[in-house]
Amino acid sequence: MKHHRMRRVTRAQTFPPLSADEQHALLDFATKNGRLWKARLAELWVRAAADPVLHRLRNTHGPDWLRTITPDSLQAQREGQVP
Repeated sequence: MKHHRMRRVTRAQTFPPLSADEQHALLDFATKNGRLWKARLAELWVRAAADPVLHRLRNTHGPDWLRTITPDSLQAQREGQVP
């Protein structure tokens, strides 16, 4: 059985690692939406209009987590290097 490391966002919050589908969807979204990708995704989350994979991240990880991530950290996770 494969064990997943939990990512620490703050002392009180930890989240499961992203699946390959979630990593791909976020990186694709960030690339397509440029430097304001987080604001755009947060807006879609509020309207419940995001792609289902991205909306699930709202429910499992939330806006506080979104503020902490970068495309570089997503790419590092994708390559197996947890930042």
